[in-house]
Amino acid sequence: MGPVRAMAVEDWAADWARRAREIPNGRVAAGLLVDLVADPRQHLARTATFPVTAAAVALRIAPALLRAALRDLADAGLLTLACHNAGEPGSEVAMVTLTAPASDRKPKGPRRGHQ
Repeated sequence: MGPVRAMAVEDWAADWARRAREIPNGRVAAGLLVDLVADPRQHLARTATFPVTAAAVALRIAPALLRAALRDLADAGLLTLACHNAGEPGSEVAMVTLTAPASDRKPKGPRRGHQ
């Protein structure tokens, strides 16, 4: 990846993370999600799949708080979220796709009743 392409990815990720941190609970997951999608092994995809419980342990938070943060970010339009259970207790897997924030729009914030 050339220096211009790397700069564009970093600018996009920084803008996304800044907007995500404005959402209630958003700062809980913002750094993790940017790190996951910025990983060179992801080939600059904006989609990442990860085990919710393991990610929560790595962040030193409860899985329920991570789930709430992901829902708040999805409600704000900053990502799409799909979760499925791999069959065993605590084996929930999340697939998130970060959406590029428009430079001229503010995040919507969570819907009422989701706080």
